[in-house]
Amino acid sequence: MTLNSWIRRKTATPPEQVRGVAPLLVFVALLTACTPNPPAADHKEQVEILQKIQASHIDANLPATREEFMKLAQTAFKSHFKPRFGEVQVKLELLRDGPTQSGVSYPHFYLWAEAIRSGRTLERGAARVDCVERTHIVITDFLTAQEIHDNPGRVATTFPSALTESVRQHASR
Repeated sequence: MTLNSWIRRKTATPPEQVRGVAPLLVFVALLTACTPNPPAADHKEQVEILQKIQASHIDANLPATREEFMKLAQTAFKSHFKPRFGEVQVKLELLRDGPTQSGVSYPHFYLWAEAIRSGRTLERGAARVDCVERTHIVITDFLTAQEIHDNPGRVATTFPSALTESVRQHASR
């Protein structure tokens, strides 16, 4: 007997064994289908659980103080503007106090940013940034004032509806 034929013989399932198992499988399937699902948590409890998860995610990623946040944001925007303008001063304004949390993503902040050199504004625009592990900020979206004027619909697809008017007003200044 070759090794292959021995393996086939040992692993093959005789038809009578399959016939004997089939009714058992049907019974288990029916039992599973007829068993009531455990009661789902009520809506209020689900909301509370989600809020706790979001709060823990904010705590894990948000710098301890507003000053630390603004310092990290300054660093991020200086790096953002540097390839186009070199060294610049950065003026930042929060468009909304506090973070916006969507699910378990990083906490988002919305800012108006201006790149300034020698008292002259080189570029300005609205940004969405993420706080990451309390150590740095990532600019995920930046729309210049010119882009906002040229394509106002992008504001609604990038920023929460509660901020779209504020973003447009900043761009019009």
